[in-house]
Amino acid sequence: MSAAATCPVVGRWRIVGSDTWDRDYRDLVGPAYITIGRRGHGELAFGVVNAALDLSQRHPSSTPC
Repeated sequence: MSAAATCPVVGRWRIVGSDTWDRDYRDLVGPAYITIGRRGHGELAFGVVNAALDLSQRHPSSTPC
């Protein structure tokens, strides 16, 4: 079994608090959430923001793209 398959943060998480945005804004279009996938990708949605996430890790000595 891979480490990603057993990672406790993989899944869909509801965003229930923010120091910046109140609940009415966070849930403006739909329930605010972040999704973390097993293959290093995810999605974030709150208010009018919807973003794809690249959660892959790079070795510290690698050159950024």
